[in-house]
Amino acid sequence: MDLRAALHTRLHAAGILPHTPVLLAVSGGMDSMTLWHLLRATGQAHAVAHSNFSLRGDESDADTRLVIQQAQEWGITSHIRRFDTAAYAASEGLSIQMAARRLRYGWFGELMDAHPYTHLLTAHHADDRTETLLWNLLRSRSFEVLEDLPARHRRILRPLLGISRARLAEYARQEGVTYREDSSNALDAYPRNFLRHKVIPLLETLNPDLNGQFACKAAQYRQQQSVLVRHVLSPLLARLSNEQRFALAGWPDEEVQALGLEYWLWTRGVPQPLRAQAQTLLAARKGTCLHWEAQTCKLVREADELRWAPIMDTLPGSFSISTLPYSGRVQECYLELSRIQAPDRDTVRSTSHARQQYWDLAQTPLPWTLRPWQAGDSVRLLGAPGKRKVSDWLTDAQVPHSERARTWLLCDARGRIFYVYGLRIAHYCRLQAETAEAVSLSSRPAIP
Repeated sequence: MDLRAALHTRLHAAGILPHTPVLLAVSGGMDSMTLWHLLRATGQAHAVAHSNFSLRGDESDADTRLVIQQAQEWGITSHIRRFDTAAYAASEGLSIQMAARRLRYGWFGELMDAHPYTHLLTAHHADDRTETLLWNLLRSRSFEVLEDLPARHRRILRPLLGISRARLAEYARQEGVTYREDSSNALDAYPRNFLRHKVIPLLETLNPDLNGQFACKAAQYRQQQSVLVRHVLSPLLARLSNEQRFALAGWPDEEVQALGLEYWLWTRGVPQPLRAQAQTLLAARKGTCLHWEAQTCKLVREADELRWAPIMDTLPGSFSISTLPYSGRVQECYLELSRIQAPDRDTVRSTSHARQQYWDLAQTPLPWTLRPWQAGDSVRLLGAPGKRKVSDWLTDAQVPHSERARTWLLCDARGRIFYVYGLRIAHYCRLQAETAEAVSLSSRPAIP
């Protein structure tokens, strides 16, 4: 089929009418400039968007000039944006390639929202799809292997996926399409370039229809994966996990459990190297954790589950409370302390709970110290027959290991612990008939 007719067919199948404006991503290279030529030949209403990533000096600027010149010659609206990609990559801890991708698609989204463009067209072709599948096969495991370039994803349309680069190049030659070569595409130091120049040509000697073979096999594997997810993993995960926890019990066997963990982490955007490390937590001891620095959280092995917890989960140190009333933020809660004259014990008793506590001020002389609990701390909590270690109290209360580092205490001027956050007050400072002045402690989740 003629390339113009093929493009027209794909646009029509996507519900795009000739007068419906679309946005075309144009780099200045052969692929996108050829698609632009084809799009104009079909009479499709469109505008173009060009990103200058400031990575190749004069070459990048020359690409931009070509796009602007061509848009002016054809009377097409052009959107041009320059990015400091290197600075953005450094600030976000991203690779240059990932930073450029995030910048351009973020900007494309802004343009789509600000203008009546119904779709974003990109010039990815069949060779790009094969490279993506092969690259994912080499560097990823399980669910990422089959991630390729869908012909349509939300507002993105890739109308050239069924067409080879060689066929586009032949059209560009015949029609005299003007384009620029990106010199970095010739460098085999980039893994995808190495695949394009060295590996794929060798594979094509074994199977000339490599693009078609990869696309067919990928479709088959995606169908099998869909059955596995819908009928096995999703029902199990709905019963054994949620956004924050992954249960360790209840799986048919260890292989299904490991696959379930892989899928659970993959759906949450956890990168493959961390997913591989996370598998070791299945056999680790309680308290073992895996840090995900990019999201400032960690995955912690509890007795019967894996649980997400913040990385910054410990108090920066101790601080003093010397006067009442007092209010302030302590980690994830907002703390309020106030005096109560002649407290009514029945009223106090009926309103006490983990986040609302009362005690005798005379038994807890100021200043108080608020500090993290430490190994060896012990206290007799209200109603208990004697002292026990704080760690034992936390175990009895089933406080997960991932949350224990955030547990803080209040100590009086003599160094005695009289309150354990999330539990209750010490027995020695309980309200009694002769209590003349009490303290009310109220804590509530802090609003970020």
